[in-house]
Amino acid sequence: SGRSPFRKSPGTHIGNSAEDDEMSFELSIHTRFYSRAFKAIGLVVEKIKTEGPVGILGTSVGGLHASIAVSRYQEITKAFIITGGAHIPSIIANSNQKIMNKAWTERQKKYGFKNKDEYIKALEDVIQLEPLSIKGKKLGLVIATEDETVPTINQEKLRSLWNPEIVITRNNDHFWAIVNTWLFHADEVYSFFE
Repeated sequence: SGRSPFRKSPGTHIGNSAEDDEMSFELSIHTRFYSRAFKAIGLVVEKIKTEGPVGILGTSVGGLHASIAVSRYQEITKAFIITGGAHIPSIIANSNQKIMNKAWTERQKKYGFKNKDEYIKALEDVIQLEPLSIKGKKLGLVIATEDETVPTINQEKLRSLWNPEIVITRNNDHFWAIVNTWLFHADEVYSFFE
């Protein structure tokens, strides 16, 4: 899902606390965002695991969620991640995504961070989920060499963490790497799951 952790959900929000306000720039919003996605994937895995091997495909922020899930749910035996990465705090801090830049600006004012290193440390203190090293699972990645949304360095961290069986490198930015994966590598992605 490409849903921003700062976009208001439909419906009524009660109260004024950060817990109730998804437009909040509280650091803990990321924990709630990633925890909810992790639990949702777990519910799906629980429903379908009896039907055979479970695979997961994730792109961009969906790739971050999929990377966490395959690291923790043993029932997921295959994962293919397009422009995902590892070390979520540094992805949040260094992404060129408009809402992440706004979060940095607002949090700098609110918390007085002097630099991105302080910001990343504060995010590390609250973010509880992160992709882990994996062995014995079939893994594939698409890495965008000019990505500033999920910075290429973070995509390379995921590659180092996993040592995947398949790596497709696209000399594109975030958006065009995703589009070009489906234009030029769809058969490889499909066959990965066969």
